[in-house]
Amino acid sequence: MLSINEVKHVNALKIKKYRNKYNEFIAEGKKVITELIQNQFICKQLYMDSTIDDSIGFPENIKKKIISESDFKKISGQKNPSNILGIFEKPPQDELKTIDNWVIALDNIQDPGNLGTIIRIADWFGVAHIICSENCVDAYNSKTIQASMASIANIKIIETDLVSFIKQHSTAPVFGAVLNGKNYNKIEYPKKGILLIGNEGNGICEQLLPLIHQAITIPKIGKAESLNAAIATGLLIARIKS
Repeated sequence: MLSINEVKHVNALKIKKYRNKYNEFIAEGKKVITELIQNQFICKQLYMDSTIDDSIGFPENIKKKIISESDFKKISGQKNPSNILGIFEKPPQDELKTIDNWVIALDNIQDPGNLGTIIRIADWFGVAHIICSENCVDAYNSKTIQASMASIANIKIIETDLVSFIKQHSTAPVFGAVLNGKNYNKIEYPKKGILLIGNEGNGICEQLLPLIHQAITIPKIGKAESLNAAIATGLLIARIKS
């Protein structure tokens, strides 16, 4: 049975302020939790129901607690809770000293599902780093973790001021996704660079626009007003990495 303090602590981790305070985040589901542990994320506590047995292969040194279905409903962030939830230590933020491949830079992405999907896309196409502006949704939001489908374990997330980051890496060309740029299919892409994706509703902020070396656009054929940020990222990075 969960104590009141355990319930309070897990639920506090659904809020970014407390994730930062305790340097922890929540992950749910066997696949995500297994991937995180295999990628050397530190698991501080596992909560599971009686259907999970020792054959699942989690290290012996991880604290485990069997809880009931009703207890899962008290702490899960899902409508239909899975049978396992883990509390993990947030990894130290990576420092990207040089850009020798492609990175994705995200300006003020607000939807955790979009961010999670972009993380998954980056993992698929071998993009090792995602640079998030300081006003992006938190990469360790539980909805982002779920949407990444365990790819969060394979991608280095750096949260920083994008203007400073781009100026620091001035030798890396910046390709910005906008509505009035050059057709993305008619560009010869270098072996390394920064793909800059803007906010879902407002696009790339004014401070970043002068730092773009090449504005690129996915041409519109139909009548849709705009593309989802994650879909646009997928189309662009697939072309860049092809």
